[in-house]
Amino acid sequence: VKQLEALGEDKLISHQEQIKDKIVADIKRPKAVKGITKAVSNSTRLHDPSFELQENIYDHNNQLLYPSGLIINPLEKKAFDEIWVLIDGDDALQVEFAKNYQEPNTTLNKIKKIILINGAPGIQEDGSFFFFDQMGEISKRLDISKVPSIIRQAPSQPQILIEEVALDREEKAE
Repeated sequence: VKQLEALGEDKLISHQEQIKDKIVADIKRPKAVKGITKAVSNSTRLHDPSFELQENIYDHNNQLLYPSGLIINPLEKKAFDEIWVLIDGDDALQVEFAKNYQEPNTTLNKIKKIILINGAPGIQEDGSFFFFDQMGEISKRLDISKVPSIIRQAPSQPQILIEEVALDREEKAE
């Protein structure tokens, strides 16, 4: 507190403005998720979202509902009816790919979310909305290391299907 008082009112106001500007800049453009690169080849893999309960779960009457150690797969209870497309928002080709991506061979109307590992989230000029993988939580949980990656539930399985897509940069450059 003494250090701040020693700055004087003008310098303190200037210091507060700098802090505010940094916070606003970090909100508008979060730090990129580290360790993720562009996909150079197509690949597909499955992710099992099952987890083990670490403690007993009781109801309001203190009756045991689920014992510690029980393995639970959330997809056995509720289907994952979204498609997530993770991209680098600073790569125009990946942005175009994500905006135009349509789920092949399906009649289901799945919600598509575009999630950035780099770039500026929020409403885009064309009205689309980009989410951001805050602190890389989605990437870590699903072990994403390449983008673009398409994430959806595997057909007829309680697993997550992850597809890394290598975009043909030569073809798009023409």
